[in-house]
Amino acid sequence: EFQTESGGNFVIQFCSNCGTSLFWRLTARPGLVGVGGGTFDPPTFWYEVEREVFCRSKADFIHTDIKDKFVSAPTYQPIKDEAVHLKGG
Repeated sequence: EFQTESGGNFVIQFCSNCGTSLFWRLTARPGLVGVGGGTFDPPTFWYEVEREVFCRSKADFIHTDIKDKFVSAPTYQPIKDEAVHLKGG
């Protein structure tokens, strides 16, 4: 669990075998759980992928044909200046 720039709590649950982040919970969105779509092997998606978020940390060998892509969260507005490595540099 950690605190976001705006003071909200953010909880990430990881796979105990490989360490992959699987689920996210935010105090800003009570009752909702985020699930990493990338944790499912294609073509097992039972839904159409509409957007891709946190592209700045995507592996270089991953290529998608998704129209809406965001380097971070779609609504993210930094409160503090970010380090260069977080900007994809």
